Amino acid sequence: MLQQNRSEQRRARRALARQTAIVVFALALAAGRGARVRPG
Repeated sequence: MLQQNRSEQRRARRALARQTAIVVFALALAAGRGARVRPG
């Protein structure tokens, strides 16, 4: 029981980290595009 709970917590943490990474990557990509579009 405890082992399963630990694995589920680990899975949730991994999913959250992946979601955060995707959001950060998307924001960085959008910022790069904005800088590219604007001259200077």
